[in-house]
Amino acid sequence: IALGALLKYRNKYAAYSICVFSSLAFAFQTYHHISVPKEGFIIFNSFNSTPILYYNNHNAVLWCPDHKIDLSEFKQTHKGFLAFHQIEKIQTVSSNTTFSDNARFFPPFASLGGNNIVVLSQGKWKRIKVEKTIKVDLAIITKRFHADIKTLSKIYDAKLVIISGDVYDNTHKQLTEQLKESNIKFHSIPGNGPYEWHQ
Repeated sequence: IALGALLKYRNKYAAYSICVFSSLAFAFQTYHHISVPKEGFIIFNSFNSTPILYYNNHNAVLWCPDHKIDLSEFKQTHKGFLAFHQIEKIQTVSSNTTFSDNARFFPPFASLGGNNIVVLSQGKWKRIKVEKTIKVDLAIITKRFHADIKTLSKIYDAKLVIISGDVYDNTHKQLTEQLKESNIKFHSIPGNGPYEWHQ
């Protein structure tokens, strides 16, 4: 009788444990599904480039405006981020590309999730003459910027200036000082890590 009671108790305990673990697993999956952003973009911290990844519903597009990037190497480097966001497919951008209604690329400009972005590197942008400054949400400074904040401010009115991770240390110091003096809001990727927007 005692043995039968013991077996009955063990079977009941095992069934209870399975039920608890199943409930916890379901709760975790539900929480992860709710907490993971469905759409967004991130500007990663890289010492030699400015990789910008836009993602939406498990698909993503990678834009690296100042450096040719190896996609397989990128996936390996950022596999944790890609796994957490359940990103299954990535395509790259090299010229004008419409990824979706919320993601359009026309270098050096892009529109991502309603954010108007300009990437400032080498080129003719420094010689542009405008009657009124161009409003953008983000102005991203890369290592090929080769200008000062005063020049930038004459052309672009940016809500936020991003300093890329590939900007050299001495240039980074000069730019942060100029931005502070000009009272312009900025995010330093070398100092504060990747910049991410999502909804």
